Amino acid sequence: MNCASYRKHFRIVFPLVLIIAFTGCKSFPVTPSRAVVNTPNLNELVTCRVGETLVSRAEYEERDAIEIRSSIKVVTTMGNAITAEPGIFVAETKNSFGTVYSASQPITWAGIKGFGSIVIPNDPKKEARIYTQIGYEFHNAKLPKDFAFSRTTSRRLAVGGEKKLIYNGRNENKLKFTYRSRSSGDSNTSEQNAEYDLSLSPIIEWEGAQIAITEADDVRIVFRAVSYFR
Repeated sequence: MNCASYRKHFRIVFPLVLIIAFTGCKSFPVTPSRAVVNTPNLNELVTCRVGETLVSRAEYEERDAIEIRSSIKVVTTMGNAITAEPGIFVAETKNSFGTVYSASQPITWAGIKGFGSIVIPNDPKKEARIYTQIGYEFHNAKLPKDFAFSRTTSRRLAVGGEKKLIYNGRNENKLKFTYRSRSSGDSNTSEQNAEYDLSLSPIIEWEGAQIAITEADDVRIVFRAVSYFR
Protein backbone atom coordinates (compact mmCIF):
# COMPACT_ATOMS: atom_id res chain seq x y z
CA MET A 1 0.00 0.00 0.00
CA ASN A 2 1.51 3.38 -1.01
CA CYS A 3 1.49 6.49 1.20
CA ALA A 4 -1.52 8.06 -0.51
CA SER A 5 -3.56 4.85 -0.15
CA TYR A 6 -2.51 4.51 3.49
CA ARG A 7 -3.59 8.06 4.30
CA LYS A 8 -6.98 7.51 2.62
CA HIS A 9 -7.46 4.20 4.46
CA PHE A 10 -6.38 5.81 7.74
CA ARG A 11 -8.66 8.83 7.22
CA ILE A 12 -11.75 6.66 6.74
CA VAL A 13 -11.15 3.63 8.99
CA PHE A 14 -10.04 5.27 12.24
CA PRO A 15 -13.03 7.63 12.63
CA LEU A 16 -15.33 4.71 11.83
CA VAL A 17 -13.74 2.55 14.52
CA LEU A 18 -14.33 5.36 17.00
CA ILE A 19 -17.93 5.86 15.87
CA ILE A 20 -18.74 2.17 16.20
CA ALA A 21 -17.23 2.17 19.68
CA PHE A 22 -19.44 5.07 20.82
CA THR A 23 -22.69 4.23 19.04
CA GLY A 24 -22.44 0.48 19.40
CA CYS A 25 -23.80 0.09 15.85
CA LYS A 26 -22.51 -2.05 13.04
CA SER A 27 -21.89 0.12 9.98
CA PHE A 28 -22.33 -0.63 6.29
CA PRO A 29 -20.64 1.25 3.42
CA VAL A 30 -22.64 3.71 1.36
CA THR A 31 -22.74 2.58 -2.27
CA PRO A 32 -22.23 5.49 -4.66
CA SER A 33 -24.57 5.96 -7.59
CA ARG A 34 -23.22 6.31 -11.13
CA ALA A 35 -24.02 9.12 -13.53
CA VAL A 36 -22.93 9.48 -17.15
CA VAL A 37 -23.13 12.96 -18.68
CA ASN A 38 -22.93 13.33 -22.46
CA THR A 39 -23.02 16.63 -24.35
CA PRO A 40 -24.42 18.09 -26.56
CA ASN A 41 -27.88 16.71 -27.34
CA LEU A 42 -27.84 14.34 -30.31
CA ASN A 43 -28.91 15.74 -33.70
CA GLU A 44 -29.12 19.28 -32.35
CA LEU A 45 -27.47 22.00 -34.44
CA VAL A 46 -24.58 23.42 -32.40
CA THR A 47 -22.08 26.23 -33.04
CA CYS A 48 -18.68 26.21 -31.31
CA ARG A 49 -15.66 28.46 -31.53
CA VAL A 50 -11.98 27.51 -31.53
CA GLY A 51 -10.98 26.08 -28.14
CA GLU A 52 -14.49 24.97 -27.23
CA THR A 53 -15.66 21.40 -26.63
CA LEU A 54 -17.67 19.80 -29.43
CA VAL A 55 -18.65 16.53 -27.77
CA SER A 56 -17.89 15.14 -24.31
CA ARG A 57 -18.55 12.21 -22.02
CA ALA A 58 -17.95 12.02 -18.27
CA GLU A 59 -18.74 9.20 -15.86
CA TYR A 60 -19.16 10.13 -12.20
CA GLU A 61 -19.62 8.52 -8.82
CA GLU A 62 -22.13 10.43 -6.73
CA ARG A 63 -22.58 10.26 -2.95
CA ASP A 64 -24.82 12.10 -0.55
CA ALA A 65 -22.94 14.82 1.31
CA ILE A 66 -23.46 17.68 3.72
CA GLU A 67 -21.91 21.12 3.47
CA ILE A 68 -20.83 23.13 6.50
CA ARG A 69 -20.69 26.84 5.70
CA SER A 70 -19.14 28.12 8.94
CA SER A 71 -16.61 26.80 11.44
CA ILE A 72 -17.85 24.46 14.16
CA LYS A 73 -16.17 24.84 17.55
CA VAL A 74 -17.04 22.34 20.26
CA VAL A 75 -15.56 20.85 23.45
CA THR A 76 -15.07 17.09 23.40
CA THR A 77 -15.90 14.59 26.14
CA MET A 78 -12.20 14.78 27.09
CA GLY A 79 -12.47 18.56 27.61
CA ASN A 80 -10.53 19.52 24.48
CA ALA A 81 -11.67 22.26 22.09
CA ILE A 82 -11.76 21.15 18.45
CA THR A 83 -12.63 23.06 15.29
CA ALA A 84 -14.13 21.71 12.06
CA GLU A 85 -13.59 24.13 9.20
CA PRO A 86 -16.24 24.83 6.53
CA GLY A 87 -16.36 22.27 3.77
CA ILE A 88 -17.93 19.10 2.43
CA PHE A 89 -18.49 15.94 4.46
CA VAL A 90 -19.18 12.90 2.26
CA ALA A 91 -21.38 9.92 3.23
CA GLU A 92 -19.18 6.89 3.85
CA THR A 93 -21.24 4.49 5.99
CA LYS A 94 -24.68 4.04 7.51
CA ASN A 95 -25.86 2.28 10.65
CA SER A 96 -29.01 2.05 12.75
CA PHE A 97 -28.09 5.29 14.52
CA GLY A 98 -27.45 7.44 11.44
CA THR A 99 -25.16 8.29 8.53
CA VAL A 100 -21.43 8.88 8.87
CA TYR A 101 -20.06 11.78 6.78
CA SER A 102 -16.28 12.00 6.46
CA ALA A 103 -14.58 15.38 6.16
CA SER A 104 -12.77 16.47 3.01
CA GLN A 105 -10.84 18.98 5.13
CA PRO A 106 -8.94 18.57 8.45
CA ILE A 107 -10.34 19.01 11.92
CA THR A 108 -7.96 20.79 14.28
CA TRP A 109 -7.16 20.64 17.99
CA ALA A 110 -4.51 22.90 19.54
CA GLY A 111 -3.25 23.73 16.05
CA ILE A 112 -2.85 20.05 15.10
CA LYS A 113 -4.76 18.79 12.06
CA GLY A 114 -6.50 15.41 12.06
CA PHE A 115 -9.19 13.33 10.39
CA GLY A 116 -12.84 13.43 11.35
CA SER A 117 -16.46 12.63 10.66
CA ILE A 118 -19.91 13.90 11.52
CA VAL A 119 -22.77 11.54 12.33
CA ILE A 120 -26.27 12.77 11.45
CA PRO A 121 -28.81 10.65 13.39
CA ASN A 122 -31.83 9.08 11.75
CA ASP A 123 -33.96 10.38 14.63
CA PRO A 124 -34.16 14.21 14.34
CA LYS A 125 -34.72 14.40 18.11
CA LYS A 126 -31.22 13.07 18.72
CA GLU A 127 -28.11 15.24 18.52
CA ALA A 128 -25.55 15.01 15.77
CA ARG A 129 -22.00 14.20 16.86
CA ILE A 130 -18.53 14.91 15.59
CA TYR A 131 -15.70 12.39 15.87
CA THR A 132 -12.04 12.96 15.18
CA GLN A 133 -8.71 11.17 15.47
CA ILE A 134 -5.73 13.51 15.93
CA GLY A 135 -2.36 11.87 16.33
CA TYR A 136 -3.03 8.93 18.63
CA GLU A 137 -5.95 10.58 20.43
CA PHE A 138 -9.64 10.08 19.72
CA HIS A 139 -12.17 12.82 20.42
CA ASN A 140 -15.94 13.11 20.14
CA ALA A 141 -18.50 15.76 20.98
CA LYS A 142 -22.16 16.55 20.63
CA LEU A 143 -22.94 19.24 18.10
CA PRO A 144 -25.17 22.19 19.02
CA LYS A 145 -28.89 21.67 18.44
CA ASP A 146 -28.85 24.62 16.03
CA PHE A 147 -25.96 23.03 14.10
CA ALA A 148 -26.52 24.22 10.53
CA PHE A 149 -25.74 22.28 7.36
CA SER A 150 -27.14 21.84 3.88
CA ARG A 151 -27.50 18.62 1.97
CA THR A 152 -25.66 18.31 -1.33
CA THR A 153 -24.07 15.73 -3.63
CA SER A 154 -20.38 14.91 -3.88
CA ARG A 155 -19.29 14.05 -7.41
CA ARG A 156 -15.98 12.61 -8.58
CA LEU A 157 -14.84 10.92 -11.76
CA ALA A 158 -15.60 7.20 -11.93
CA VAL A 159 -13.68 4.46 -13.75
CA GLY A 160 -14.93 5.65 -17.15
CA GLY A 161 -13.27 9.04 -16.62
CA GLU A 162 -13.77 12.01 -18.91
CA LYS A 163 -13.39 12.47 -22.69
CA LYS A 164 -13.60 15.61 -24.81
CA LEU A 165 -13.16 16.54 -28.45
CA ILE A 166 -12.13 20.19 -28.89
CA TYR A 167 -12.15 22.29 -32.06
CA ASN A 168 -8.83 23.84 -33.09
CA GLY A 169 -9.73 25.53 -36.38
CA ARG A 170 -9.42 24.93 -40.11
CA ASN A 171 -6.55 25.11 -42.60
CA GLU A 172 -7.90 24.76 -46.16
CA ASN A 173 -9.75 21.41 -46.12
CA LYS A 174 -8.09 20.19 -42.91
CA LEU A 175 -10.05 20.47 -39.67
CA LYS A 176 -7.95 20.40 -36.50
CA PHE A 177 -9.06 18.85 -33.20
CA THR A 178 -7.68 17.96 -29.78
CA TYR A 179 -8.84 14.82 -27.97
CA ARG A 180 -8.50 15.24 -24.21
CA SER A 181 -9.08 12.51 -21.61
CA ARG A 182 -8.69 12.05 -17.87
CA SER A 183 -9.07 8.90 -15.79
CA SER A 184 -10.58 8.44 -12.34
CA GLY A 185 -8.20 9.52 -9.59
CA ASP A 186 -5.77 11.01 -12.12
CA SER A 187 -5.14 14.75 -11.96
CA ASN A 188 -3.19 14.64 -15.23
CA THR A 189 -4.91 15.08 -18.59
CA SER A 190 -3.70 13.32 -21.73
CA GLU A 191 -4.06 14.98 -25.13
CA GLN A 192 -3.88 13.92 -28.77
CA ASN A 193 -4.05 16.24 -31.77
CA ALA A 194 -5.74 15.14 -34.98
CA GLU A 195 -6.60 16.47 -38.44
CA TYR A 196 -9.48 15.45 -40.70
CA ASP A 197 -9.84 16.11 -44.40
CA LEU A 198 -13.29 17.61 -44.84
CA SER A 199 -13.20 16.92 -48.60
CA LEU A 200 -13.27 13.16 -47.86
CA SER A 201 -16.28 13.16 -45.54
CA PRO A 202 -18.35 15.62 -43.50
CA ILE A 203 -18.59 12.99 -40.73
CA ILE A 204 -15.84 13.03 -38.05
CA GLU A 205 -15.45 10.03 -35.70
CA TRP A 206 -13.30 9.45 -32.62
CA GLU A 207 -13.78 6.52 -30.20
CA GLY A 208 -17.41 6.14 -31.18
CA ALA A 209 -18.25 9.85 -31.06
CA GLN A 210 -19.49 11.10 -34.44
CA ILE A 211 -20.22 14.66 -35.52
CA ALA A 212 -21.69 15.78 -38.85
CA ILE A 213 -20.14 19.04 -40.04
CA THR A 214 -22.47 21.63 -41.59
CA GLU A 215 -19.92 24.42 -41.97
CA ALA A 216 -16.52 25.30 -40.55
CA ASP A 217 -13.81 27.95 -40.81
CA ASP A 218 -10.74 28.91 -38.77
CA VAL A 219 -12.90 30.57 -36.10
CA ARG A 220 -16.04 28.48 -35.65
CA ILE A 221 -17.74 25.21 -36.56
CA VAL A 222 -21.42 24.29 -36.99
CA PHE A 223 -22.29 20.61 -36.51
CA ARG A 224 -24.66 17.97 -35.17
CA ALA A 225 -23.59 15.23 -32.75
CA VAL A 226 -24.62 11.88 -34.24
CA SER A 227 -23.30 9.61 -31.46
CA TYR A 228 -21.40 9.82 -28.17
CA PHE A 229 -18.07 8.45 -26.99
CA ARG A 230 -18.03 4.77 -26.11
